[in-house]
Formats: sequence, C-alpha cells, structure tokens
Amino acid sequence: MIEAPSGSHSVHFYEPNLFPAKHIADFLRKGISEDEGIVVLAPKDHTTQIERDIESLGLHVRSLRSAGLWSVVNTDTLLRALLSGISVERLIANAIEPTFQMTREKSPTGKIRIYGEFVDVVLKLGMPDACLELERYARQVSSENAAHIYCGYSADSFPEAGHAKQFTKVCLLHNLIHTNLNDHNDWRYRMALGISKAGCDPKES
Repeated sequence: MIEAPSGSHSVHFYEPNLFPAKHIADFLRKGISEDEGIVVLAPKDHTTQIERDIESLGLHVRSLRSAGLWSVVNTDTLLRALLSGISVERLIANAIEPTFQMTREKSPTGKIRIYGEFVDVVLKLGMPDACLELERYARQVSSENAAHIYCGYSADSFPEAGHAKQFTKVCLLHNLIHTNLNDHNDWRYRMALGISKAGCDPKES
C-alpha cells in the first residue's frame, strides 16, 4: 500500500468470527517504525488481540504506552457514555480529540496512526447518521493532520441488502477498502470491489 503524505483513511469489512488483528497490527507497526503515535479505539478483547500481535512482532506495548506513544480508548466506555445520553459531538470533543492531541504531542514526528471501531459500535446501535458523522470527522483528521486512519466494521453491521445505501456511504468516505469476506458472491464483497474499482485501491486481506 502506498500512503500519501496527506494521510489516508481506510476501511476493513471483516467476517464476524475473523477479526483481522494481524493486519491491523501490521498497519500500526508501520506507524511505530516511522515514529508516529498510535491510538486504538476498540473493545477490550480486540485491543488485547492487537497488542498480542504487536508484541509478536518484537515491539513492546508497555514501553510505548509509558512514552505516551500508545493510547487506547475503550469503545465499551464510549458506548456507555453514548447510552447515557452524551452526544457523539461531545464524545469527540471530550474523549476522542483530546486523546489524539495528547498522542500527537508525544510523537517525535507530530503524527499519529489510528485504528478505530467506534463507528461500528455506533452503527450497531442503529445510529447510521452518527456513524457517518464520525467517519467525516476521521476523514478531516486524516487530511488536516496527515494521519493514517484505519476503520473496522464487522460484516454483520450490514446484515442485508437493505443496508446497501449506508454501506456505500461508508465506502465512499474512505480512500482504501479492505475485506476478508469469504463469499465473493456476497453483495457486500461485490459492492466493495465495485466501489474500489471506481475510485479506491482494492485490497483483499
């Protein structure tokens, strides 16, 4: 993958039982090797898988965390806040953006690399507009701050073809699409491939 200097905004649609931790770890490893700060927005189990795979590459998450170069935002905590009535806008302003800023300040290059699943959490709650709001925010961050952002969605967030419009909107807010869907006749696989051919660099993972 060739990453533009202005940053990148990628998406990965994965099988519910095949979380692509190794692929995400490789994405984050590239940032670590380039002195970028790392931010992970994911549930605890997925964060644990990612960190285990990072460690298997010979990197030490504890050392990175101590240096302020590895930050984690637990999406379970964000979910509880959202369910309590706090808006997505407030979560961005009070929890997400401060984490980005803090990690950026610790980075020797002033750059950050982000893996995020909060968009998937919000979509599963039946909040498609909030999901798109988060994606637009991420696209802005990637453009203005030369950040590389990788968004993860379980395929079951788009369970049937009636979700095709939302799926298309999500795809179009990214400049690179990944998928590890097993069924190449699946409407999501075929739509992602078609959108990739029309304007994104197609990747299978």
